[in-house]
Amino acid sequence: MEKLERMNILLVGNNPIELSTVDNSIEGFGRGLLKTTFIFDLKSITQSIKRLNPAGIFIDDNLNIKEIKKTIFKLHRNKNTSHIPVTLIKSSNFTSYPNLGADDFILNTNISGKGIYKSVANGAKFRKSSIFLKKAYRKQQGKFAKLQTSLSMLFY
Repeated sequence: MEKLERMNILLVGNNPIELSTVDNSIEGFGRGLLKTTFIFDLKSITQSIKRLNPAGIFIDDNLNIKEIKKTIFKLHRNKNTSHIPVTLIKSSNFTSYPNLGADDFILNTNISGKGIYKSVANGAKFRKSSIFLKKAYRKQQGKFAKLQTSLSMLFY
């Protein structure tokens, strides 16, 4: 069995009761492997990230969807926070959020410490590959533009 490393987790939501049930499910997973911190608004997320250096951010979908989307894109564009995976905690499986930019989704009813730990690990892999693909795409796009200009100079 592999040794698991300790992780700081940032939980963002507007309902303390729901977040406490998430915290209770996390407590059963290993002794002190997941250290959770709660914040109740998206505006203080950047200060919390600087202070805590979390391995993953979990955002409850009961917050305003437009604000969630704006926050996720802001986190992914910032070079200091782009490596942190963002997971959306969904209240139900009937709503889908394809263009929010979240790295992973987890249902609130099936949340567990093991699930959160795996979500952070998988989200981190997804973030790394997403960043790599964006860089590779931009690089190839630049090479194509150079090729296009050199061909246009040849034929015109």
